[in-house]
Amino acid sequence: MITHWWSDAVLENYLKQCPVPIQSWDELCESSVNRFDNLVFSESCFSHLKGIPFAKSSSDRVLSLLGILNRLSSSVSEAGTRRAKGHEIIRKHFRGDRA
Repeated sequence: MITHWWSDAVLENYLKQCPVPIQSWDELCESSVNRFDNLVFSESCFSHLKGIPFAKSSSDRVLSLLGILNRLSSSVSEAGTRRAKGHEIIRKHFRGDRA
């Protein structure tokens, strides 16, 4: 599907809502902490990446995996039991060939 923009204001509003591409490990850290509310990051979580050249593909993969963990974390009930969505995430991402 191709989206056509007929109004400058609508296009500008859309672009403002798009995430800014991550271009450094520091930006990955900041984005991850702000984006994944269900995860807790230590102060040194991303420190091992300092001195390593930034790789967008690696950054994208980290965000993808953190997204899975964030969804898994949000699929636990107040009693601490995993909901159906959590079981689905475990089956899809942590069992079989994905384990």
